[in-house]
Amino acid sequence: MTNWETCPAIERDPGKLSGRWVFRGTRVPVRRLYPSPPRA
Repeated sequence: MTNWETCPAIERDPGKLSGRWVFRGTRVPVRRLYPSPPRA
């Protein structure tokens, strides 16, 4: 699991996409480019 809080290119703001992790300065969700792995 990745800790996005330490990545300067990622931000989380309750006013953007309901607080989802997004690329800083955008409204592009991190999950769009880095989807969660499938569950076993």
